[in-house]
Amino acid sequence: MDLAGLSAAFRQLAMRADLVDGHSFDSGYDNGAYYNFTFGTNNARELWLVMWESIFEDPKFRSHLALSAMAVCSSNHGWDDYVQLCHWDASVSVASLEDL
Repeated sequence: MDLAGLSAAFRQLAMRADLVDGHSFDSGYDNGAYYNFTFGTNNARELWLVMWESIFEDPKFRSHLALSAMAVCSSNHGWDDYVQLCHWDASVSVASLEDL
């Protein structure tokens, strides 16, 4: 997978001041490599739609993300209030845009 290209795509999205209030990117190793792209927004529905269309559906990334990625949206209460937007495991239930 083109991780440099994927990181660049998330960085480009992070520059969208109309959608992104803040962001952080980190990576590490925990029984395998991981990459976290975290965004703050007041418009989760629109941010997710743009992220889905511009990154998750991009032919350069789509097949790899389908096998390895998950996306969640949480409130200011963190994991006490979140919805699963995407998950590499098809048996995991995911929310729709209307749930945001």
